[in-house]
Amino acid sequence: MDEIVMGNGVGLALDEVVGAGGLWIEQRDDELIGLMVMHERVVAAIFVIAAHRRQGIARSMIGFLATTPSAPLDGWALPGDRATKSFYESLGWKARLLTMRAD
Repeated sequence: MDEIVMGNGVGLALDEVVGAGGLWIEQRDDELIGLMVMHERVVAAIFVIAAHRRQGIARSMIGFLATTPSAPLDGWALPGDRATKSFYESLGWKARLLTMRAD
């Protein structure tokens, strides 16, 4: 595997997320196929490698975390990210917040 070089504090941020138990990964045969980042019981990011999507991997990750003391309460989805919003809705989650920003 190639070495990954991270600058501008990205490596430190990643160390903090991992150290806090906020990075969850899914592997098959030593291959990373999905990951999820949680912060204070909020799913900040969820990603599954394209070749492994629509196989219940993200659902399985959320399902496992739902059984832990720090079960996720919320998940972030950008306004144009219909796939992520639909995923959360398929879990029975409801949209509760829309943040608007002047650019």
